[in-house]
Amino acid sequence: MTWFLFLVLLGCHRDDPRPDVFLFTVDTMRADRLGAYGYGRDTSPWMDEVAGDGVVFENALSTSSWTVPGASSTLFSAYPWQLAIRESTRAGSDRPVLPAEATSLASVFQQHGYRTLAFVANGHLSAARGYSRGFDVFANVGFVDRDPLHEVIEPHLDGLGKRDEPVFVWVHLFDPHEPYANGGRRAADWSPGIRERLGEPRMDEMLMTGLRADPRFVGGGPGLADLQTFYDGEIGAADEYLRGLAHAMHVGDEDILVLASDHGEEFREHGGLGHHGPLWRETTRVPLIVRAPGLAPARRDEVVSLVDVAPTLVALTGLTPPAVWVGEDVRTTASGPRLLELDHHHAVVDGEWKWVANQGGEHLYRLDDEHRDLAASEPEVTARLRAVWASKDYPVWAPQTGVVDEEKALLEGMGYLHRDP
Repeated sequence: MTWFLFLVLLGCHRDDPRPDVFLFTVDTMRADRLGAYGYGRDTSPWMDEVAGDGVVFENALSTSSWTVPGASSTLFSAYPWQLAIRESTRAGSDRPVLPAEATSLASVFQQHGYRTLAFVANGHLSAARGYSRGFDVFANVGFVDRDPLHEVIEPHLDGLGKRDEPVFVWVHLFDPHEPYANGGRRAADWSPGIRERLGEPRMDEMLMTGLRADPRFVGGGPGLADLQTFYDGEIGAADEYLRGLAHAMHVGDEDILVLASDHGEEFREHGGLGHHGPLWRETTRVPLIVRAPGLAPARRDEVVSLVDVAPTLVALTGLTPPAVWVGEDVRTTASGPRLLELDHHHAVVDGEWKWVANQGGEHLYRLDDEHRDLAASEPEVTARLRAVWASKDYPVWAPQTGVVDEEKALLEGMGYLHRDP
């Protein structure tokens, strides 16, 4: 049976009237690099089409600046510290395993008769760490691009072709995470001569540890704009792939479709390059687009978070979100502050304000200007948001740690176990 036939079967009619649910997450994708969020370059024509028929959340936030907390919050509607995700990836650190008490989105759907499938391209999100909980089918191809995703589905084709129940399908793409290897064709179209200008070593083959040290991409280096063009090209490649995937899966207006990311990417806006560091807007603002039957197209500017994805999806199918989840069903409204964390970096976002605390003290910014610290001139706002962080009261589960040797080898190969936060 071919890949295409599997996807046709996935869209076949059945007696169960409940909608199929599709969650497409794209690694490292900044919201402001999509046309739906105002970007001028044509990076995302398919996602823009979905946005035109759905609800676009203008101020959706991750809960951190890298994959593990962002994806965990999406699937478990919990903040990083609740899930024992408190350490960034460093040499010698243990890797967190998701606490047994955490309730996954897939488990909720599974318990209510959904067939649950996950096809993931990111080695962080492994079954050994608990990300397979609630999935009938879970396949993780590691830190690779989208092509190997097709191969891991083949053993499950017969069973999926005979199903009678609705499905929840999660697809996580590694692009546009570096290396920006799939952005070349579009980069050359948008910026002729880009490869010749950059020369060697080829930046589309380099990991972030090499890019950060390369003088072409330091500060206002001459290659920084070209680097971003390759990144944009990766988003374009991901968009093209998802268009084909959604068409082949027969994702229709009667289904629920959510597009999101786990975190963003910095290009020296605050001196850094990449992600997995301070909680700036460029690394924590993510696209969040929800299209569902009966949900009128809209643009919403309230602050929402990846912790809100699971309860919103469950509510859209008529189910009740588990009480242990911290997120909200944000179909009609969103209220209250949203929190972010990475090691010693903490942040509270409420309305137009963002409070940040780190080893350098505390800071206050407006969401649209993270270069002007207003902590001294707005002491009442600073104190209020500081108090929100200090008074947070969510269940915190006992940590489980340890990385299997196979996963450690993958992380070392990508340079993660030697990366500064």
